[in-house]
Amino acid sequence: MTQPLHRGLPQKTHTVLIVEDNEDGRFMMRTFLQLKGYRVMEARDGMEAIVAASTDMPDLILMDLQLPRLDGIAVTRELRMQPQFRDIPIVIVSGWDPKRYRAQALTAGCDEYLLKPVDFALLDQILTRYLPHAPLGVTRTSGELERGPATGIAPL
Repeated sequence: MTQPLHRGLPQKTHTVLIVEDNEDGRFMMRTFLQLKGYRVMEARDGMEAIVAASTDMPDLILMDLQLPRLDGIAVTRELRMQPQFRDIPIVIVSGWDPKRYRAQALTAGCDEYLLKPVDFALLDQILTRYLPHAPLGVTRTSGELERGPATGIAPL
C-alpha cells in the first residue's frame, strides 16, 4: 500500500509483526508503532507468529524469546527456512541476557537483540535502519539514517 508524502512522493506503510505473550508488552509496542505510523500485526505465541507472518507478510518482526507453544528461536528458525522470510528483519526483544542467548539468536537468523524493558528510542533507530522509508507523517533526516547500529543494543 502506498500513500503520498507531504512532498507528493509515494511511500509504503510498513507492517510490523509483534510476537509477544505479555499483553502489556504488546500494548506498549503497538501504541508506539501506531503513533509512528506503522501498521501493526500481533501474535501471542510462536504458532500464531508463523500463521500471522504467512498470512500477511510483515516488513519486520519483533520477536520475544520466551513464548508459549514455540519459543522465539524456534519460530525464527522456521521462518528463515522459508524463502519468503529470509530477508525480513527479525529483532529479538527479550529480558534474557544477550551474552547467554545472542549466539543462538544469531544462528537462528535474527538481526538484532533488544533488551527489555524496551528503550523506545533504540527501537526507533532499529526501525529506521531496517525499514528504508519512514511511515507516513514521520520525517527522518539523512543523519538519522546514516548513524548505524543503535547504542545499547547487543550487536549480532
